[in-house]
Amino acid sequence: KVTQGARQPRFIPMHPPPGCQLGSSLLTPAVLREELAAFVASGILSKRPVAPTNPFNSGGTGLFHAFYLWVIARHLKPLHVVESGAFQGLGTWILRQAAPQAQLIVLSPNMPALYVDRQPTSRYFTGKLFRDFAHFDWDCLGLDKARTLIFFDDHQSGYRRVLEAQVRGFQHLMFDDNYLPGAGDNFSPKAACAAADLAAQHRNASFRFADFRFHPGKPQFSVTSQELQRIHQSFVRVARRYQEIGPLWAGPNRHGLNASGAAHTTQPPLLTPAEIPAMYRSHIRMHLRSPEEESKAYTFFAYVQADP
Repeated sequence: KVTQGARQPRFIPMHPPPGCQLGSSLLTPAVLREELAAFVASGILSKRPVAPTNPFNSGGTGLFHAFYLWVIARHLKPLHVVESGAFQGLGTWILRQAAPQAQLIVLSPNMPALYVDRQPTSRYFTGKLFRDFAHFDWDCLGLDKARTLIFFDDHQSGYRRVLEAQVRGFQHLMFDDNYLPGAGDNFSPKAACAAADLAAQHRNASFRFADFRFHPGKPQFSVTSQELQRIHQSFVRVARRYQEIGPLWAGPNRHGLNASGAAHTTQPPLLTPAEIPAMYRSHIRMHLRSPEEESKAYTFFAYVQADP
């Protein structure tokens, strides 16, 4: 079934590919649960900047992904954090809480309206200074690339971003809009990781995917099952580690998958249904949408470690 809209599925396989993992996990479920308790206890979301006209940051970072940003940055302790694509600036704010001493570098067509980081080392390349990640001269900034964490939230092809980051010497990457194959508005790392399974399901088929390279109309391109196999092979050569972090809890999803289909496509949720109410009794409850709306915002957030 073909639907309209950048964030709506265009093609979902009848049997969605299983959740993909490469290498060892950066964060185990036990560590994630421990860190989630610390995240909630800190009251971070109750302190976040809030736009009166958009109190839940619709279209931007929700609870699940805010936690994932925080825990990965806190774990890696980067010297530099690059954010490719910023909406209101809430993701930037979360990253600042997790890495208070890091230099933040933001690449986005427009200056975020809600939060702009004011530390002296922060650099914003927006408006007339904006350059796409792939067109930026990264060597001129003198970054320690092995200790740089990049957050891609720019709706470009995530698979292409992995290749672009790796060839420029970056290793630690995070992806927000990491859709199922054929869904969303970009050819995601998830699609590349699952490409071999998808090709095996549909031999001699051709699929249409979005790539969005700042072109008008967000054109699609065709990929054969043989090309999907080659894409998967290139991805596993470049990605030393790929970890999808499962949803905080199970619930409705934007792909319309039933419970078994959703469980098949990624890692198990961190919390059981019985544990969800405690989240909403905590002091962050007024800054959360309903459990159903929060779960719908989940898009297979992933950490990729590229082979240097």
